[in-house]
Amino acid sequence: MAAVATAAPAAAPPAGSWRATAALVLGFGLLYALLRQPGLHGTDALTLQRWLDEPRIVHPHHPLYLEAARGLRWLLAPCGAGGIEAMGWLSVLGGALAVGAMHRAARALRGSPAFAVWLAVCAGCAPALLYFATLPELHAPFLAVAALAWWATVVAARASSWRIAALAGALGALATLCHATGQLLVPLLGTAPFWLAGLRLRRAAPLLLAFALAHALLWAAGYHGLRALGDPLPDSSAFLSERAGSGEPLAHFVAALGTEWLWAFLPLPVVALAGLWRGAALPAAFVLLGGLGYAAVTAVLVQGQADEAGAYALPLLFPLAAVALDALPRRHRGLLAVLVALGALGHQARHRTVAPDHEFGRAAAAFAAEAGTVWLVGAEIEAQAVRWHAPRAELVEAWAVWAHLAPRLSAPLGEQEAFLWLEAQAALAHGEGARLVVTDAAVAFLVEQVPAFGPAWARFCTPQRARRIEGFAGLRGVVIAPR
Repeated sequence: MAAVATAAPAAAPPAGSWRATAALVLGFGLLYALLRQPGLHGTDALTLQRWLDEPRIVHPHHPLYLEAARGLRWLLAPCGAGGIEAMGWLSVLGGALAVGAMHRAARALRGSPAFAVWLAVCAGCAPALLYFATLPELHAPFLAVAALAWWATVVAARASSWRIAALAGALGALATLCHATGQLLVPLLGTAPFWLAGLRLRRAAPLLLAFALAHALLWAAGYHGLRALGDPLPDSSAFLSERAGSGEPLAHFVAALGTEWLWAFLPLPVVALAGLWRGAALPAAFVLLGGLGYAAVTAVLVQGQADEAGAYALPLLFPLAAVALDALPRRHRGLLAVLVALGALGHQARHRTVAPDHEFGRAAAAFAAEAGTVWLVGAEIEAQAVRWHAPRAELVEAWAVWAHLAPRLSAPLGEQEAFLWLEAQAALAHGEGARLVVTDAAVAFLVEQVPAFGPAWARFCTPQRARRIEGFAGLRGVVIAPR
């Protein structure tokens, strides 16, 4: 990128470059569609699906994503697509558009058709993007808007245009409305004219002012405007300051640096290190420092409780790919693309999702439609299946209860304690006027974890009280009647 600092502004790209962009968008859109994963990344998508059914709910942190998902679900409704399916297709679309935007940004940055195509290919195959573009999650659509902001930033810096800088700020604001971590784009995009395009402060000052004003104004208007259109959920951002002040994120930083930066974008961060001594020291330093920053943010947000697979650092993908390409001789660009694709395969294998038991979920939804039901389930694929097909279902997840309870036990649970716990679950369900359904998987899990649960279940589940569910293929369990 050293050459970028002194290069004259790139000429307007020929029409053929737009055909290349369209081909990349279509090609990666098809790739992501073919590789759509059967499962989920955690349970956030299930919560979002439930909120989609409440048109007045406004997401407390990412309001624009929910509206985009609602819009796409409306468009796909004639095809029978539900909330999860609509969010999955939104990720495919977001990932493909992100690749196209990064191709345009690379073309504006360098003016080289070959460089732009290689950057788009390496970015599109990057492990984190390939993962989130094939799942119903927020991060690929978020990256699409962030990549558009990068494109506008590069064009503004090369043309010294305050109007395009204002557009970059507006796009950064829209990205922030898609995902709240978009606020981290402000220092990245705001400093990019210096380290990405080599502008001096005197020329960059009007751009920075236009960028900052547009970002602040549009974000404030969009955030408060969207909240005014519905019923915003309570803002729970106080946990950030609590976690940051606890000192615990320091213990998770090294792990986050590995999982959320190095492995999630392998081999790009490693190759980018070579940029420090191959004529791109300033861009490489900023990108690598950005990776450290995003790892620290992830450590604060996640506290080591989950592997977010590089989700939060995705906005760094464009400059990271540019620095990595600059760090290698041109003849090795194809090899880099191959290595990135191999890294993506390894990342996919490491984060392989498990498909919910859809037969069970459809049967559970049909069964619950007859009367109010509380489900005691024993496997996560059961819980996901029920929530997938019946978003408002009330669940008691046996493994989650046990994970919470086990560390607090000073001695193994006895039969009487296990029996009383079952009675309490039944009383809670019946008190709400609902049936309690206990799946066979829940019983098997609890018997495995608590030896005393077997006799307690036999005592609780008498023939006079328990009825096997019949007539619903895939649904294996019993209904517990009130005493």
